[in-house]
Amino acid sequence: MDVGVIGVGAMGRNHVRVYSELKGVDTVYVYDPIPENAARASEFASICGSAEEMLEKVEAVSI
Repeated sequence: MDVGVIGVGAMGRNHVRVYSELKGVDTVYVYDPIPENAARASEFASICGSAEEMLEKVEAVSI
C-alpha cells in the first residue's frame, strides 16, 4: 500500500517515519506547501509537487 502525508512539520515527519517502518507500506509520499518541510521528510518519503499529484498515487492519506 502507498500512503501519503500532507503537511510534514514536526508531527508530520514523525508520521512519515512511522509509516515508512510499517510492514505493508510500500512507499510514503509527502506534500507540504513549504518546500523546506518536504525536503526534511525526504529521508523516508518521496516528495510530490502538489496534493493532487500525491492523491493520484496513494491509497491512504494522513493530514
